[in-house]
Amino acid sequence: MFICEPIEVETTESVAGRKEPAAFTWRGTRYVIEEIVSAWTDAGSPTRKWYQRRYRNYYRVRADDGKLYEIYLERPTPRRLWFLSKCLSPMDE
Repeated sequence: MFICEPIEVETTESVAGRKEPAAFTWRGTRYVIEEIVSAWTDAGSPTRKWYQRRYRNYYRVRADDGKLYEIYLERPTPRRLWFLSKCLSPMDE
């Protein structure tokens, strides 16, 4: 399910010294990230000039509600802007 809404993210430092998401709050509910399933960087279309591209760090995560989510960090921005891109598990009605 495509969502694409801003979220608040709490980070923790990984073993490699990078900041990784540890929990996120969406629509007033806090979700603890139990597992980062995968992570990748998207620099947008290679046909665009470097200053026209978007740079995003994507994370596919499993939260404490058992669902799989895709979140991303929009960069470079003055603030760290995080978004919930999609829920990859069926949503409850």
